[in-house]
Amino acid sequence: MIERFVLGMIVLGLIASIGLLLRWRQQHRIAAIVSTRSIGSSANGGPQILSFYGPGCGACVTQKRVLEQLQQSEPGGLSVRLVDAVAECDLALELGVIVVPTTVVARPSGDIVSITSGLVSSDKLSRELALAS
Repeated sequence: MIERFVLGMIVLGLIASIGLLLRWRQQHRIAAIVSTRSIGSSANGGPQILSFYGPGCGACVTQKRVLEQLQQSEPGGLSVRLVDAVAECDLALELGVIVVPTTVVARPSGDIVSITSGLVSSDKLSRELALAS
């Protein structure tokens, strides 16, 4: 009986270790993309957001609403571009998008400030936009 418990704990430890390793790898991959990629200059001279979405993604609809509210409240011309990750898969792959929604925040020059996977709150986006200004 104790052998099964010990074996179970070893298996759980291995699963947790693999999960942590994959998360670490993803964070370093995103850091490399942020430091080396650019999305091009902003047309209106303000910070930019690329929001990757996919068909049938409920969280993407929520993210779109958050971005619309943020765009209305943000002074100084925020550029928001919604990107279909399936239709523009080359761009998605170039920026390391593996889940939707994924949000890319960039400076007016196009230099990427952050890439965030999953639903992003307006507070976090506001902080990232402050870094991009």
